[in-house]
Amino acid sequence: SPANHFSSDGIGKSSADTSSVSPVPYVFNGSSRGRKCTAVEKVAERQQRRMIKNRESAARYQARKQVYTRLIYFILV
Repeated sequence: SPANHFSSDGIGKSSADTSSVSPVPYVFNGSSRGRKCTAVEKVAERQQRRMIKNRESAARYQARKQVYTRLIYFILV
């Protein structure tokens, strides 16, 4: 695909700033005093991590798409 022509170096870092994506807002193990995670807590943590990774991936995709769109625009104009 055309997006593969662009390396992710610089593109993902410049436009896809993930500092605004807050880390996991809920601490599952912080106040448990050594108690093991329950299965429900593990699933919730996994879902939260997956959601954050998905947001980061979407931000990188949008940055690549923007670069590609601008490139096409400048070629055609």
